[in-house]
Amino acid sequence: MCETSLQLFGGLLGNFLLIAMDSQAGFIFKVLLISVAVSLLIKYGGPRLAFLSTTVNPLVWVLLPTVILAIALLWRAWRSRQRYKTPGA
Repeated sequence: MCETSLQLFGGLLGNFLLIAMDSQAGFIFKVLLISVAVSLLIKYGGPRLAFLSTTVNPLVWVLLPTVILAIALLWRAWRSRQRYKTPGA
């Protein structure tokens, strides 16, 4: 019974990954599914994490994605500038 359900889940996961990204409906479906998975992970997995309840923790968790994205974009801009820099300029 367990192997059958794992094979079914594997088949569904494989089909999920094969949905064409060219299709706008497929992209929206993937974003929706990932959003639901993250939401369930936060709802049921979040209370199991032991964090001290200080005022700094929420601030870090709210600002962390913005800081990570800013670092990634600055690094990308720096690499792009290095790639197209003309010699002697």
